[in-house]
Amino acid sequence: MKQSQHIGSLIKQILKEKKISVKEFAEKLHCCCSNVYDIFKRQSINSDLLQKISKILDYDFSPPKETSRQNLSVMALIKTSPSKFDELLADNSFEIMMSKQL
Repeated sequence: MKQSQHIGSLIKQILKEKKISVKEFAEKLHCCCSNVYDIFKRQSINSDLLQKISKILDYDFSPPKETSRQNLSVMALIKTSPSKFDELLADNSFEIMMSKQL
């Protein structure tokens, strides 16, 4: 999700990408269309509703976990073996190593 994009506009974008109408989405969510348009305006949303929306849209709204795990691996390498990190950077092995972790 883009940093400037709030959850409501992300939901609206996903509906558009999946070619799901507001009416169809409202029916699946068991609400009226005006409630869906209200969701599109929200900056935040409660977890229960987000979970329902996630199931309907078959979309995972959680942040990627690999990124944080990857960052921890890099920080551990820098902290424990700065010279090894420098060697990896010098011969592009670092990029290869990180792509294998993803």
